[in-house]
Amino acid sequence: MLYLGNHPLNSSSSSVTGDYVVRNGESFYRIANVDGMDDFFISVVSDSNHWMFISTRGGLSAGRTDCDSALFPYYTEDKIQDNSGNTGSRTIVIAEQAQTHMHTPCSH
Repeated sequence: MLYLGNHPLNSSSSSVTGDYVVRNGESFYRIANVDGMDDFFISVVSDSNHWMFISTRGGLSAGRTDCDSALFPYYTEDKIQDNSGNTGSRTIVIAEQAQTHMHTPCSH
């Protein structure tokens, strides 16, 4: 059994589904069991000259105007996905004790 802190972590074997929901009179698209999805790539749009490409693995590239003004290395999608350990954030620690626990860092 894998634990998150002191609570059992139950992985979902349910299928990924999507549907529209209404909250406060506004329609949103909801993805159920999103943790079961494969990694994918997102292009974040801006009404100015900023751009950002981000992977659900955590890798990203961003900048202003064009690729020569990138804040992070401007790579192809596959390289951004593969490089997520260097530009993204993900911390997972599994420690074997009497029980297996997964700990996440505290934010202050």
